[in-house]
Order: sequence, then structure tokens, then C-alpha cells
Amino acid sequence: FSIRLKNLLVDIAELHELDVHIVEHRAKSIDSFNNKISSPGKNYHDPLNEITDLCGLRVIFYYQDDVNKFCSAIYEEFDIDKENSVNKFDELNSDQFGYMSTHIVCKLSNKRAELFEWNKFTNIKFEIQVRTVLQHAWASISHAIEYKSKVDTPKPLARQLNRIAGLLELSDEQFLDLRTKSEDLKVE
Repeated sequence: FSIRLKNLLVDIAELHELDVHIVEHRAKSIDSFNNKISSPGKNYHDPLNEITDLCGLRVIFYYQDDVNKFCSAIYEEFDIDKENSVNKFDELNSDQFGYMSTHIVCKLSNKRAELFEWNKFTNIKFEIQVRTVLQHAWASISHAIEYKSKVDTPKPLARQLNRIAGLLELSDEQFLDLRTKSEDLKVE
């Protein structure tokens, strides 16, 4: 299912003429599934149907406006679980910097689920994470520093990570501006 979805997401990006850096996919491992359902504070009655990321995909673009266009296309192509979907940027206050990514929890649309090749995946939820290359770099490094550590991240390190997130957010804006100016020059 994750391989088929990966190929479909590539096709959707191409249809909308969006330049994808990479599309990653994975099925949640049995160990990861067991860890999730046995986590403190988690109480699943039907974990196979309640867990929304048994299948996960990550689509990474060069520019933020491509992220936005692709997310709009995803909302058109799939049935969206809005309650479990989130744009992490919206969770940050205006004076905060940190993890930025859009997480969209989906199911196949009825139209697609009727197709023979998709029919057996009808009720499986999956999560698509969409972000820029710079957001992905920050998330990967931050994850390695913060989440894989056996101790809490000291405040000075956490602050430094968040300052870098601010610089990368500004860099994303600058790259988009640079692309716009470059395209304008080509038109001239």
C-alpha cells in the first residue's frame, strides 16, 4: 500500500507541475506498532483502526508554495481526517520557531476505492507529511538530538535548535523569493 501511495503522490505532484525533492514511504513495523499501543497514556480499543499512521509517507519539496499547492491537491484527491491532521506551523506562536510540517491523515476517496487495484485498501488510514527540504533537514537533526537522547535536551541546546529553525524559515522565504526573481528574469 505504501509503495502504491508513493507512486500516486509522485503522479499527483507531476500533474500539478510541482518539483518534488523526494518521496519517502514506510509501513509501521510490528515493534513500532507494539510500542505505540503500549505507550503510557494511550488507550486503544481497536488499534488497527484507531492508529492513523500504519502507513506513512513524506513528500519533500524545495519551496514552501509547492508544499501549499500539494497539500491543496491532497485535499482534493483523498478523504481527509481533519481531526487528526495538522499544520505544525499553526501551533507556533508568532514569537516561536520550531518544527514545521503539514501532517495530513487520509483514507482513499470513495471514487478511488472503487477501483480494483485500490479496493483492498479502502478503510486503511495513512499519514502524509509534507514539508520543504530545509524543514526536513531541521526535523531530522532535531529528532537525532532531542528524541534519541536518553536525557531531556538542556534549555540552551533547545533554544539553539529553535533559533536555527527561525533561520531556516527565513531561508525558505529567501529561496522562494530568489526563484520568483529568477523566473521574472527568464520572462524578461
